[in-house]
Amino acid sequence: MPSVNYMKDDTVRKYYEKWAFSPQLLGREKEYFYQFVKACLRVDKKLDIDYLKTALYDSFHEQYDEERYDEFTYEVVVLFEHLNNFSNTTLP
Repeated sequence: MPSVNYMKDDTVRKYYEKWAFSPQLLGREKEYFYQFVKACLRVDKKLDIDYLKTALYDSFHEQYDEERYDEFTYEVVVLFEHLNNFSNTTLP
């Protein structure tokens, strides 16, 4: 079963934009990112990372040189995957 494109959800988009347009992205305002991930998980419990990568590219590829863009997106994707995995972890 294909995953849902959570980035098309209006609520997810709202939280993404709140995070993406905040001045600290992964600094003091990291809570905005957490809210964005939580909104994604309400849409679909098994998140496809490619939807996030596309959104990041559309939002940030022109703002950074290639090396900084790669570092930034790597950090975002890793954190996103960790939060997604944590959310889907069950106790035995």
